[in-house]
Amino acid sequence: MNLSEEHRLIRQFKRGKADGYRVVFDLYFLVIFQYAKKIVGNADDAYDITSDIFLRLWEIREHFESLAKIRAFLFTASRNACLDFIHRVKVRNAKQEKILDLFLASQDPGTESAQISSELLLLVQQEIDRLPRQCRKVMILYYLRHMTTAAVAAAMRISEKTVSSQRLRGVKKLKIAMKGKTWSLFCLLMPINP
Repeated sequence: MNLSEEHRLIRQFKRGKADGYRVVFDLYFLVIFQYAKKIVGNADDAYDITSDIFLRLWEIREHFESLAKIRAFLFTASRNACLDFIHRVKVRNAKQEKILDLFLASQDPGTESAQISSELLLLVQQEIDRLPRQCRKVMILYYLRHMTTAAVAAAMRISEKTVSSQRLRGVKKLKIAMKGKTWSLFCLLMPINP
């Protein structure tokens, strides 16, 4: 572009002619977008920043006497907008982290553990309900009601050996059913009865 073409373009641009703005936009938008993307590291944010800068350029178009000054404004405004954006993100992240820390500090330390235990026990209860009738009853009496093998045998009127075999059968079936569903946590919650 020669000097007279640039002067004509700048006159059109300053007067608010769409053709003049389109040429400036086509010359610099992609360059400024790529520059902003390198700084903020995200195409969506870089696009928003670049769009805002071109809007601001349009609003103050009367102040520019050359393409060199437009270019300088675009790069300076882009750098400043990107740095402001990064600062806002850091401040927002710091505030969110502080809120999270305050929330976690305000929680009863046992609350999360109790919730996990409750959810796990619900899952175990659902799996126990799927066991065969006699096996299910042994598992409930032994593990959930904390009865001894002898007490379970007496309550169900079966031998202690049958209680033990039904309990082992139930544990085996639960282990298979709970595979991948926190079997180790299940084991921690199960009481050991004599």
